[in-house]
Amino acid sequence: MDTKQPQIVARWVDLRQLWPETEHGNIQFSCALSYLPTHEQDSVRRFHFRRDASTHLASLLLQHATITSLAQQQWCESSITRSQSGRPSASKPVAFDYSVSHHGSRVVIAVRNDKDIALSRRIGADLVDLSSAGTSHIDDFREVFAPEECASIAPDPSTPAQPVLLFSYWALKEAYTKALGVGLVTDLHSIVFSNVPNLTLSDLPYSDAIRCHRNGKSLPWRFELFMLDGGLLLAIATPLEGLLHPGEPTAVSPISLQDILVSASTVF
Repeated sequence: MDTKQPQIVARWVDLRQLWPETEHGNIQFSCALSYLPTHEQDSVRRFHFRRDASTHLASLLLQHATITSLAQQQWCESSITRSQSGRPSASKPVAFDYSVSHHGSRVVIAVRNDKDIALSRRIGADLVDLSSAGTSHIDDFREVFAPEECASIAPDPSTPAQPVLLFSYWALKEAYTKALGVGLVTDLHSIVFSNVPNLTLSDLPYSDAIRCHRNGKSLPWRFELFMLDGGLLLAIATPLEGLLHPGEPTAVSPISLQDILVSASTVF
């Protein structure tokens, strides 16, 4: 494998200033939409609200840019399929995996490129906009978190949970189940995270101490948390197996829509 290229990367795009519902914004939106095949354009148009349509459009553009670059295909040859659970992936067999997530007009794609189909491993990502998280009580999440997780998140159940810590656990669990391709439709109490930090905006990517057990067995996975600009919390989960540099954090950076459309073949 060419070690000059990161094995795992994550790119996120901010849509808050893009595609306003003005004449100029509508033209820009239509131009970006034209990059998609007809059936995907139709899926975008089915959304009633512009914000929802915009996040879906940006997600599809990020996916096509990834497939075009890493599979060395022409943009028009890029094709996306979905599993029965709705997990997207490249239609043709490839040596990389990706996961997309969006929240609060921001969209992220995390990519793991093993460069060998036989060695390809899954990756999952989840994005939470903490600025819109609000106040939550742990009792509202007891169907999601195991008792020991609830005790870590809110030692005093009578007081509101710490939002960063609560949604760190949430995002980690989402990222792991998305990597498996099942989403939050499995026995979530059997998936137990521990050593999860209460991040601040000044924290570096955090991964070393996070642990996860499933049905009592420790998982040989790497779990990361990132606090991005604008109150964005990003969780990434992937198996340790096959990682060339398991101690190196995922390379995370913003990307502009222009970069996606103009430089699709060199996005990553």
